[in-house]
Amino acid sequence: MIVFMSTQDLVEFHYDLFQHFFGVSDDPDDQMDAMGNDINILFFKLHGDMQQKDRTKAFQEFSQTDTGVLFCTDVAARGLDLPSIQWIVQYTTPGGATDYIHRVGRTARAGKQGQSLLFLMPTESEYVPILNKDNISLNEMEMKEILKNLKSTVLQMSHDHSTKRSVPHTVEETATYLQMCFENYILQNKSFGELAKKAFQSFVRAYSTYPSSLKHIFHIKKIHLGHLAKSFALREAPTSITVSHHGDQIKKWKAKKKQKELNRHETSGKLSEFSSGLSSGNIHKLKNLKKVKKTKLKRK
Repeated sequence: MIVFMSTQDLVEFHYDLFQHFFGVSDDPDDQMDAMGNDINILFFKLHGDMQQKDRTKAFQEFSQTDTGVLFCTDVAARGLDLPSIQWIVQYTTPGGATDYIHRVGRTARAGKQGQSLLFLMPTESEYVPILNKDNISLNEMEMKEILKNLKSTVLQMSHDHSTKRSVPHTVEETATYLQMCFENYILQNKSFGELAKKAFQSFVRAYSTYPSSLKHIFHIKKIHLGHLAKSFALREAPTSITVSHHGDQIKKWKAKKKQKELNRHETSGKLSEFSSGLSSGNIHKLKNLKKVKKTKLKRK
């Protein structure tokens, strides 16, 4: 399985998270593995910022495994020969149909069958008709169907007592339990918490780079940052992001205020530089006012 993500920080975060909870660890001090994790999936990562030797090693090891999961950026979308890939998961949406096709092209090779899964948020549903125009048809998968296997997966994990929750029995309880495990892990590991924040920020930045033709679908204003933070096991959006968001609003308000002042100055500048700024009607009123004052003085 290959899981495509838009940034290297996203790859690093999800690789570390899944490796910790579900992967095979070489570290004897790893808490989850020491507690008897029975899942033992092989996870790999691949992105452009890795050294060439590390990229080569990851590629070779992944190509030789039967049950591996590779988290990667689009650096692996082209040019790599991986004939046995059964699943392509696009966790973040590609820019256009061409990118989608290149990603999906990693599976169903040499006459073998393969499947592709695309994650879309509710606000991104309009992306489907765009793919349809290029003869790409998609079938919606119900979340309940996907989460059916979540319970059995979590039951294979050792009970994390730090969550202060009992072992879950329903799908909803299972999802909540797993979320709490992730959040507690971040709270207890400062370095991983920083990695989660970096991944969150890189997602927001990447989301702002979609082409103008797709901005009506993929726009950061359509995303609830608090809900997005939860997907990174963060209990609230990083301050640097929220502050900058509010800062943009302040900048817009200041810009509008400045524009009003400029408009007012431009209006006054249109008056003759040789005049007092008064219209003929106002000058007439001023003369009458002087006459009234003189009359009052004479009466005294």
